[in-house]
Amino acid sequence: MRHLISIIATVLILALAGCGGQTIDRVDPNTTIDLVPEWNDVDSRQVAEEMIADSLTRPWANEFMAKHDKKPIVRLAPDEVRVRTNGDVINKDIFLNDIRRAFINSGKVTVVSSRDESSATRAELAEQQEYATDETKHQQRQEFGADYILHGTINVQDQEEGRRSIKFYSVDLWLTDVQTRVQVWAGNKKIKKDVTRASNR
Repeated sequence: MRHLISIIATVLILALAGCGGQTIDRVDPNTTIDLVPEWNDVDSRQVAEEMIADSLTRPWANEFMAKHDKKPIVRLAPDEVRVRTNGDVINKDIFLNDIRRAFINSGKVTVVSSRDESSATRAELAEQQEYATDETKHQQRQEFGADYILHGTINVQDQEEGRRSIKFYSVDLWLTDVQTRVQVWAGNKKIKKDVTRASNR
């Protein structure tokens, strides 16, 4: 009997050791979890939503609709959103997708694909001209031209003294009229994080 109990105990110990002590909990993607002080997904989403909400309260969109009787068309320019950091990793694609989502979900502007994304639809259209039936193929040269281009910068500035450091992010975005080059909106959002590291004692 004792031998059987010993075998069961050994099996249980080995099974627990195999788990590696790791636990995984699913959390709401909107939950703020700061494992490190650097830029994260919550920063990206909040900055995008607040900046686009601000841009749509400014005169440019309503003035455009009053003049042209249609929603303004905006193109995001990923190559023209520059990130300047001191080693922080900022995923620009996540941020620009948050920007795109905020614009589209507002219902107040039309968003067209970026230059790189357009190559996929153009290739599809070219293929349709060759292989699709007349009833289902779409015509080439029917794209919407952008009225405005969105571009900007994300700057990071760090300060450190002893165990305390300040993480400072400044996001600047501009909307520029494609035809006139007039900048119709300039937005800025700042984030400052005060970080105190634990003592090594």
